Order: sequence, then structure tokens, then C-alpha cells
Amino acid sequence: MTLIRKLLTVYAMSVMLGGWFTAHAATLPQLPQKQVDVTMPIVTGSTLSATCATLQTQLNAVTKLNINLTHQVILATNTTCTGPYILPSHTGGTGWVLIKGSNYASLPPSGTRVKLSDATLMPKIKYGERDEGAFTHVGAFSAQTGAQRYRIIGIDMVQDSTLSTNWAMVVTGYGNQNALNTGYIILDRVVIRDTNPGHETIRGVQGDAQLGHTALIDSYVAGIKDVGMDNDSQAWLSISNPGPILVQNNFLEASGENLMLGGGDPMSAAVHPKDVTIRRNTFSKNQAWWGGGNTLTKTLLELKLGVRVLIEGNDFFNMPWNDGGYAFRLTVRNQDGSAPYSEVSDLTIRHNLFKNITNGIIAFGADDAGPSNLSKRSKRWHIHNNLFYGLGSLCGGGAACGGWIIIQEGGTSCTDPGPNSNCELSDLTIAHNTVDDINEYMFYVLNTNQTGLDFRDNLINVNGGRGIFSEALWGTTFLSTHYGGTWRFINNRLAAIGGGEETALYPKGTNSYPVDHTDFLWTNRAARNYTLQAGSPAKNAASDGADQGVDFSKYNAARATSISGGSDSSDISAPHPPQQLRIPTTN
Repeated sequence: MTLIRKLLTVYAMSVMLGGWFTAHAATLPQLPQKQVDVTMPIVTGSTLSATCATLQTQLNAVTKLNINLTHQVILATNTTCTGPYILPSHTGGTGWVLIKGSNYASLPPSGTRVKLSDATLMPKIKYGERDEGAFTHVGAFSAQTGAQRYRIIGIDMVQDSTLSTNWAMVVTGYGNQNALNTGYIILDRVVIRDTNPGHETIRGVQGDAQLGHTALIDSYVAGIKDVGMDNDSQAWLSISNPGPILVQNNFLEASGENLMLGGGDPMSAAVHPKDVTIRRNTFSKNQAWWGGGNTLTKTLLELKLGVRVLIEGNDFFNMPWNDGGYAFRLTVRNQDGSAPYSEVSDLTIRHNLFKNITNGIIAFGADDAGPSNLSKRSKRWHIHNNLFYGLGSLCGGGAACGGWIIIQEGGTSCTDPGPNSNCELSDLTIAHNTVDDINEYMFYVLNTNQTGLDFRDNLINVNGGRGIFSEALWGTTFLSTHYGGTWRFINNRLAAIGGGEETALYPKGTNSYPVDHTDFLWTNRAARNYTLQAGSPAKNAASDGADQGVDFSKYNAARATSISGGSDSSDISAPHPPQQLRIPTTN
């Protein structure tokens, strides 16, 4: 038999055996190619002291000094100022402008997340929008055209409840002012908050910048919400920002989307968000919003745009049933019809903890907005080494609860001719995840035109829910119908598949389907310790020789912190108290 005939025979046998080997495995995404440099600049120039009344004057003055030196403006800590303040044009040199409180040295060190109690060490700036209808919105700090190389450190920004809606506490670029040529703006150990339940702050940071290099690090953002069910709200939002973007080691709380890329059309393809790193943050919803009421509550993280996005080592907690209760929405969107280049591609989601959430991830492979709003399709997503538990634990309001991953249809844009002729999500890898408490569905796909699925090495307690299915299809029939010959399903251990499905119809080979999660020999499920005991059949049973499910050595290394204050409960149903976390600086 010739070599070619042998290869063809092996391929045919693999298909008959349920896809344990196929000719096509998913292509993995690229990681971000650029990172924000958050190294603290050394002051080499002047120090200017400011009061509330003189802060803007001093900001204007510091930009007239030697632009190749780093200067600082010190605001007295025992002050309560009323914004807005403008970051003036500062371009053409290598020096930075540092804006600090006078008690800066008493703050937790650089690389440590601040707590709410640290706000007492900071000067306070109150802000509220004066003329909501005029669209002249600025913030407590707002970048003017040409604003570059600013670092705001240890400032407490809070609502001015005597005024109307805040549209953003900090605006780093375009925002509503459409400032051009901004970038290299870092918010470091700041507090951004709205403490008035009846007051509206739409976003903490409007993170747009024509030059990118924007960051929020080691900070606390809370109470960001709409009032009246008429606006989304975000702790961080970027629409026009070419990257790099860094959101690292923060507590992020907002009623709409705690963090979102998109929600409007970028000003051009050149500023489509790219090279985004979202690392070691805590995402949570305030319990006061769980019942909906007068506040629009949507999701913890949403991507409508984004290329080369890394979501790593975060905690995603307390996503209630409001608006479906999905922790993530990955919904590529040409929002206003002027951005057909929109895409969500080269996405890596790894080493994250998801707990106490109604449902996991909902995604669109293509824009669902119709033929006039076509965008690029999504491609190259890698969801791996994440721990999920407590799915469905915050269920209520008639929502479907306890689902893990669903790939939705994309509306009329899926059937139009042209480059987006279907809802294909190309090259999806789901590997090495540990999932407990599924009560609805594990992996649900509604459109048949998919390409490239690599589903391997997962350890999942389906818990009587449905496994891999679409309407009346499940198992190998589902995979072959939706992915043709472009799927691989190997070394998975799925316990307690229910919903009327027959595990005999699932791919065999290296996969196994025990009747109960006790087969896994988790160390202590009641305490949420999902490491494996000695003798577990999942030990060293993955395709790479590691354990099936989460490789906890990699998971723990990616999330390594030293806790210097605050507290955390491993399983709570009340608002999550942010830890004070110390992490290595990443440049």
C-alpha cells in the first residue's frame, strides 16, 4: 500500500471513530504584539504645587517646561476639588507629566491594587455633567488634542450629585470631545466611583486615544451605573484606540458592561482596538443591581471589536440573571454601519476564574445587525485553562440558567452574499478547562457553517444538563453537521450528560463519559478545590501528558499575587470585596 493510500485509510478510520483525529485542527490566535510600558518615570524636572483653584493653571504651566524632562504636579491631599480639568497638549518630547496627591508616598507601592479605604490618602475631585444636552462632555480629567505622556496617580474621583449625569470620569482621547493625537496616558492607583444610588455615571474611563498606549492599573472603579434603563455603562470603554491597551490589577464594577471594546464605530480602521491585555482584574456586579429595577445590567465583559486580545488571570464573579446573565458577550458588531472592518479575532481567554454566574459565554461568529451593517467574521479564539463553577447559582427571573458556551446565529447578515456569507466562527479551540455545575447546556451551536473546532482535554461535570448539541443533534452527528471534517474532539472527560442524550453517540477514542463527577476524584469539591487526587483517571490523561481540565501549575503561576490587605471569600453571593493585590509589573 502506498503512503498516500495509508494516510487516506487512517483519515477515513478517524472520521468513523468519531473525530479523535482529523485533517484539520483549529489555528491558534496571536497574542498581543505590543504592551503598554508602565515603568514609573523618574522625576528629572520641576515639581509644581497646586490647590483646587490653581490645578488647571499648573497643568497649563507644566506643559511649557522642558518637554524631554519628567515633571510633577502635586495636589494637596486634604482638598476636595470640583472638575472638570483639562490635560493640555503635551507632545514632541520624551518626558512625562505626573499628577499626584501630596500624600503620594503613603499610598500602597506601585504594582499594588488600592482599596476604597486608600481614598483617604488621596485628593478628591468631584465631577458632574453640567449640560447633558449640549454634548460638551468632559470628565474630572479630560485629554485635549495633543495630550500625551500623562500619568495620574492616587486621585479619588467621585460624583458631584448636585449636577446631572456624568458621561465619563476620565476621557483619554476622542470621547465626546473628539480630541486628536492623544495617547500614552496611564491611570495608576486611582479611585473612580459613584457612591450615590440615585446618581448616574455612565463610564469610569472613556479609553479612546489615537496613539494608543493607554492603561488603567492597580485601581478601584465602582458604582458606575445608569439610572432609568436608558444607557449602557462601563468601568472601561474603548472604541477608537489602536492599542496597546492595558487594564491590569483593578477592581471593576459597572452595571452595563464592566469592560467593553466597541459599542460604536471607530473613527477609522486605523484605530480599531488591537493589542489589548486584560489581566488580573476582579469583575463583579453590585448586588443592588441584581434585580434589574431601574438599572440596566448586562454582562461582565463584552467585545464587539478587538484584535489580539488577551484576557488572563482575572476573576469574574456575581453575574446575575439580568439580560440573560452571560459573563461574556463576544458579539462582533459594525455598530453604526460605517465600520465593515470590525472584527473580534485572535482572542485568548486563559487562566481565569468564573464563579457565581448565571451563564458563561455567548458569541456571534458574524454581525447580527443585517445586510447594511456587515462586518468581518470572528476567527482564532482560544479558551483554555479556565475554571468555571457555580453556573446557574444566581438564576432567577425566568432565565435559562447554567449554560457554558453558546454560538448564536448572526441574523440576516449570515445569509447575504459577499465576504460574510455565513455565521462562521473560524478556528475555535476549547482546551484544558475545568467546569462544574452545568445545568442547561455545555456547548450549543445554532449555525451549521462553522470551520475548525479543537475541543480537547476538558474536565466537565455536565451535571445532568445537555452536552454538545444543536436542537435535535448531539454528539458526533452534531460535530459533523456543524463543522464538517474540520473538528477534533479528544481526551475529554464529560460526566453526567443528561437531557435525553445518549453518550453512545458521542466521539469515542480517548474521550470518556462517566455517569457521575465522583469519577474525577477532585480533591475537595465542597471547598471548590478542583485539583486531582492521586489515582484520578484524569491525571496525566490529557493529549499533552498533563492532567485533564485545568493545569493548576500554569493557572496558579499566571494568577500569582501576594495579598497585602483586604479580604476575599471563595464563594459569596454578596458584592465582592476587592482584594489589595500586589503583582509584578509587566512592561
